[in-house]
Amino acid sequence: PQLDTLIDQTTDPIDVWTTLDPGMQVVADKAIRAHAPDGAQGGLVSMDRDGAVRAMVGGKDYVSSIYNRATQAERQPGSSFKPFVYLAALESGMKPTDTIVDEPVTINGWSPRNAERENLGPVTLREAFSRSINTVSAKIGAQVGFSTIADMARRFGITTPISTYPSMVLGSSDVRLIEMTRAFASVANNGVAVTPYGIRRVVTADGRMLYQHDADEGRVLVAPWVAAEM
Repeated sequence: PQLDTLIDQTTDPIDVWTTLDPGMQVVADKAIRAHAPDGAQGGLVSMDRDGAVRAMVGGKDYVSSIYNRATQAERQPGSSFKPFVYLAALESGMKPTDTIVDEPVTINGWSPRNAERENLGPVTLREAFSRSINTVSAKIGAQVGFSTIADMARRFGITTPISTYPSMVLGSSDVRLIEMTRAFASVANNGVAVTPYGIRRVVTADGRMLYQHDADEGRVLVAPWVAAEM
């Protein structure tokens, strides 16, 4: 469908060069079929740091369901949402080496628990992130502001509605997979926005170029040092 927006309608035969890596696509399809439970579907997006989509799976079987779960489905991201929490923390001046206490916490009547049902006491921000400690994410949210974290998610390309209730730090708001992948790629791209694309170029049978993808300069989303610390 992207072709309609990239080139004028033509009756001439054309060759469309995509970003997809056939080998990666085969492996991605196998992974979804192997690991999505019976009766459930799955989605996968693999993206280069320039936004080129190398593999995409929207479900187990396109014939039985053309719904693309990689680009259309909205699901809770869980702890994969936490980079937005820590990006907001780092931008506010916190450092990966700063210490924060992992302890029971209650915010507006909400008391998050850690997956291991235990608290570790003082930990660095780096360790809290690597262990995905829920109480620390909640504390950061209370400190920097839940709306600040929602704004960070929107800045990185999340277009679905983001809750500003405290539980939002644990990924309670629905998101699209391709937008989350785009956000992670933008962090890896030194904090510069990445725009997903799937078509490299379009040529006619006689070699005339109809379309060539040009890399956009990209917007700076966070300072390079924030992206580096993340």
